[in-house]
Amino acid sequence: MSIYRLLIELCGNICVLCKNILIFAPQITIVFNSTCFIMRFESLLDKECHLECSLYQKNRETIFDILNYDEGFKTTRQTKGVTLAFLTKGKIKYSYGDREAQIVKRGSLFVMPNQTEFTLNFIKSGCLLCYYIQPEVEFCHRVKNTALRNKHHNANTKSINIAMNKFIRETLKRFTSAVDEGLLCKRFLLSIMEEIVIYICTFYPLNMLEKFFSPIFYGESSHQIFNENTFKKTVVNYRNSVFCVAEMANLTNLSVRSFRFRFREVFDMSPKEWMNEERKKYIYNELTKGSKSVKELSIKTGFQYESDFYRYCRKMFGDTPQNIRKGGEI
Repeated sequence: MSIYRLLIELCGNICVLCKNILIFAPQITIVFNSTCFIMRFESLLDKECHLECSLYQKNRETIFDILNYDEGFKTTRQTKGVTLAFLTKGKIKYSYGDREAQIVKRGSLFVMPNQTEFTLNFIKSGCLLCYYIQPEVEFCHRVKNTALRNKHHNANTKSINIAMNKFIRETLKRFTSAVDEGLLCKRFLLSIMEEIVIYICTFYPLNMLEKFFSPIFYGESSHQIFNENTFKKTVVNYRNSVFCVAEMANLTNLSVRSFRFRFREVFDMSPKEWMNEERKKYIYNELTKGSKSVKELSIKTGFQYESDFYRYCRKMFGDTPQNIRKGGEI
């Protein structure tokens, strides 16, 4: 066991994929199972298994974006959620809402509010990693108390960017290396961000965190505008690929609580009821008219195990997926 622990400490991140544990270092991948471990110098040991895993994050842009632009490039975008932005190289000038533009240098991170239009001007060629904080990511009580104080800040309070410490830099390096090699496991992506959030909450003074997180609350109160048409279009567009309320809420740039409220207001039913019904219709249509295999369909519709998908079909349609495909009816 001591050898295993030593290897884990040396390699860093742990990502659970199916029945194996993959440990990623920049060039070395180690796979542990119940009897032995194998060391190989390659990128990803079982890409097919990873792509078929229910935790595979096909739409990575719902969690993060990596923006690489040349000097002089200017772009205007909209945040897809409360955003932590890491400038790993270059120099930029950014602004959002009616706030004064700020200069950010390499090695800095800053936060932007949910559903807010922002402008980026790359003074020097650079790379900006934008992470959209997921509902599953927990903040410690220290920051929650800071957030409470921030609610009393004036909307014009100047936000700050902070320098990344060595822990954040090293974690981002592991993150980008793994993503470059094709690792898009949702559990891995969330664990990395939880790690970074812990470093932010732990290693920076409270007065700095108050200013750093102030844009979140400023954005929620002043710049978050609900657009019913955009909301409805987003929900309908993702109805056949997203079957989790929290994930759908993130796509609409709302908290889960706000999403449930808005959803009932627009669709006159709860999101869970609507999404379950849409999933049921999608599965039946795919079984009777589509070309996806039963395994592909079960993975796409959020079933971790094929046996669960079979039970679902028997419960909802009264028959097995194969019989439905042959001409069975509900």
